[in-house]
Amino acid sequence: MRLAARPLAAMTARAASSAALPVGGAGRLGRLDPATTGLLICDVQEAFRSVISGFDAVCDVSGRAAAAANAFGMPVWVTEQVPSKLGSTAAEVAVRLPRGAAVRAKSAFSMAPPLVGEFAAAPHVISFLLCGVEAHGVRGEREGGVGRPPAERLLGRPDTFASPSPVCVLQTALDLLAAGHDVHLLTDGISSRRLADRDGGLARAAAAGAHLSTSEMAMFELAGGAEHPAFRAISALAKEPRPHLLPGVFGGTGSAKL
Repeated sequence: MRLAARPLAAMTARAASSAALPVGGAGRLGRLDPATTGLLICDVQEAFRSVISGFDAVCDVSGRAAAAANAFGMPVWVTEQVPSKLGSTAAEVAVRLPRGAAVRAKSAFSMAPPLVGEFAAAPHVISFLLCGVEAHGVRGEREGGVGRPPAERLLGRPDTFASPSPVCVLQTALDLLAAGHDVHLLTDGISSRRLADRDGGLARAAAAGAHLSTSEMAMFELAGGAEHPAFRAISALAKEPRPHLLPGVFGGTGSAKL
């Protein structure tokens, strides 16, 4: 079953950019196929390390997902929120990006606007794996900010950094869903400043049609079985130590409750 994109007139102004995305979708089952799947890594930047809950887990999963995408020959797209202010992708993620991964700066919350050209050049991609973090608007450094973590200095008081949901991940998912794509949220690699905001954002995206998954679930679904040429590489990734785990969605430890 392939989903049609919503008419442009029915979309909000913010989501209108998604009308330029290629139209696809594998239907409600959300089957993953390496030939039609891409990976999106949203704003996993060093400046957020001190303010995002479980940031080390987000880095671990983002790097692992990038390595898996490389093994499958899948495209990888990365964004950085206002990198001139907030710096580049965390080193432990950047080192695992495949050669040729597209890294784009952005100031909008959604990843879709700066990547429209790349998506148009890959019309075979109809399903997206998505991981990363929230990043709210830059407010400018305030007085007395010396010595505070960079993200807190740039984003104002620490208690104003969080938003009602993981903004960039959520808005990216909504834009892709509006264009008729399947979106798989790697919940073990998505976070926000407050875990309650993370849960709320994931629930909002799931209610809109996104699939809640984990990096390991997605990797093995993409392989499909031990006969896949990438199976050994994926198995090795799954066996890597994982010292950092986010709590499961809506309770539990280290796994998503679907």
